[in-house]
Amino acid sequence: MYLRYIFAACLTACLVQTRMPCNDSACVLPACRCFSDRSIPGYISPFLTPQIVTITLEKSLTSDLKPLYDSLLNFRNPNNCSIRVSFYIDDTGTDYNIVSNYASQGHEIGIQSRNGTSPRNSTDWIDMIKYMKKRLNTIGIPHVTGVRAPLLSFGGTDEYIGIQSNDMIYDSSCVTSEFVTPGTLKWPFTYDYDYGLLKCNIGERVDKAFPGLWQVMLPSYRYQGTDCDVPDGCMNVKTETQAFDILNEAFLDHYLGDRAPYTVVISPAWMTTDYKRAGLLQFLTNITKHTDVWLVSQEQALRWVQHPTTLDNIMKFEPWKC
Repeated sequence: MYLRYIFAACLTACLVQTRMPCNDSACVLPACRCFSDRSIPGYISPFLTPQIVTITLEKSLTSDLKPLYDSLLNFRNPNNCSIRVSFYIDDTGTDYNIVSNYASQGHEIGIQSRNGTSPRNSTDWIDMIKYMKKRLNTIGIPHVTGVRAPLLSFGGTDEYIGIQSNDMIYDSSCVTSEFVTPGTLKWPFTYDYDYGLLKCNIGERVDKAFPGLWQVMLPSYRYQGTDCDVPDGCMNVKTETQAFDILNEAFLDHYLGDRAPYTVVISPAWMTTDYKRAGLLQFLTNITKHTDVWLVSQEQALRWVQHPTTLDNIMKFEPWKC
């Protein structure tokens, strides 16, 4: 009995991975970046770093929403190319003709869910992502790299098993209230090292290594004394000016800090509320006046992180060209 106990204890210990601290000499771009790395990729000065803004749109893509989304897409980047956004789609109710149309315009198509609910375990994550990739492949979209969990309920290790098993690249579900101020905002990182340090506001923790797989974190908001995970969660946003302010104040934290990418999570409910949509359009009008601000998809943002390029050379950066 004693030997059996020792064997069981040893087996358990062998199956549990010990978190490895960041190894700066081994963890290098483009394949790896540590969670604990506080530098701008490429050790670039903030003044030479483009401010990346990613507009991310969620859930079902329907004919009712398309005109509202189209109103966001008339803006241009400093190279005169149209901006790019990321759609994370739910299979239920989605019009795949619209998905195909947006993909043909260069917008990113990511995966959110099959039916609006979160997978319960790693097998369910594997199956859901596989189903959605196959669904998108049938309409001519074979290149899908990003996942966002329903309701931003991060799936942790189980989700990354699904991501790894389906040759995906990143998740963008992890909301944090810890890394939200200038100087603490996080650039995207991989789960080669430092895993287990990060606890998201909602969902599970990653407790094993997933080399080369990326996390694009979502800093939460604090607006007029109210904390919320996403803009639509702040119930004190009741005017167009307030809708603009909550987005712009968070933008300035990034822009005046180390210029970590600013990911904006926009729900259908935000888009169908006239004053909130107007505030978003005002925000986009404002930031596209800057010659150092770029509105790109999450995948395009990661390409810059992997291959940092200074503002004086950014017009030559191939992934951001038309």
